[in-house]
Amino acid sequence: MQILTRIKNTSWSPPADNYLKINIDASFDDTVKKFGIGLIIRDSAGNSRGIRGKYFNEGIDAEQDECFAINEALNWGNNLHFDRILLESDCQNVFFSINDATLYVHWVNQGLVNEIKHQLSTRSGTTLIYLNRSGNNVAHVIANRARNLRASFNILDDIPADMYKALRDDVVNLKLCT
Repeated sequence: MQILTRIKNTSWSPPADNYLKINIDASFDDTVKKFGIGLIIRDSAGNSRGIRGKYFNEGIDAEQDECFAINEALNWGNNLHFDRILLESDCQNVFFSINDATLYVHWVNQGLVNEIKHQLSTRSGTTLIYLNRSGNNVAHVIANRARNLRASFNILDDIPADMYKALRDDVVNLKLCT
């Protein structure tokens, strides 16, 4: 398994030139048990290489949704034949459960965590990174859009205004931090 990294970035940072980064988030509505996941693939220049939002009709809790989002990111990266991928998630319980022998997630989600651990163990070029929520805003916007619209989507061009603004804000924050 790749070394899993914990960082405390408060803003998004680009991957190295030979990597792509997939930011991952889930948005769960506890009252109706529906959720959306948001994924965005970006290169070292911060350019979007793909956006994916998925809507799910039934969820148990936010941890489960984050596990589904990480699985989706792993599968998407594999289907696109990306060899060097950094996955960034802002869910501490799931991150630590994947990283440690101890499981910090609810017992219902332990099978999902074990599946993610197995997938990561077979991919030498994939690393899971924990980052603060503020560094994962674009994925959060995408997940909210999928949940609120109750729709799944893939976007390569013509990025919707709310996602474009979040992407632009990441670039502005990046320039301010360097």
